[in-house]
Amino acid sequence: RSFTGEGSSWASSTFACHRQLASCSLACCCPCIQFGFNQRVASQESCVKWALFWLVPMIVLVVVYQSVASGTDPAEQMVLRLDDQAEESAHKAGHRTRSEHSLPAEVEHHSASWQRMLTFVALGMIATGVVGAVGRRRIRKRYGLSGGVLHDFVCHCCCHCCSLAREAREVRTQAIQEVLNISEVEEL
Repeated sequence: RSFTGEGSSWASSTFACHRQLASCSLACCCPCIQFGFNQRVASQESCVKWALFWLVPMIVLVVVYQSVASGTDPAEQMVLRLDDQAEESAHKAGHRTRSEHSLPAEVEHHSASWQRMLTFVALGMIATGVVGAVGRRRIRKRYGLSGGVLHDFVCHCCCHCCSLAREAREVRTQAIQEVLNISEVEEL
């Protein structure tokens, strides 16, 4: 199971989500909370701190995307609104407007919108990969698991929900193992 690095193998594979549906569902529906829970169990630190660590880069990306997608210049937005109103008035009066002849401009606008959206998705995947790799590295170090930073990044970048669910299964398994080891020592 080990791809890179020294250490013990993980308790389950990345795509074994069916083994613990609760963590899989949480990772899909609210990944920042699952990320926080995983770090809380692994490092005994605040779940909220780690959830925010996951969430803040995503919020920044959304704000940047919205400012780029809508145009940041309020004066330009006002001119565009006035232009649209003028075209609508001319169209109602029966005059030909430039929008009737501007199909290529509309196609170009939609193409630019798709390019912005795909750029945003790519940046989101990269941000998710970086944040996930930081968290996974902490888990790997804590439990002596195999893997490497590049592998962690790729796992979180390409399949973030499955990676979070795998980490949740792992920290749960490790926490149970720690409790069993403590109870064995106390019996001796």
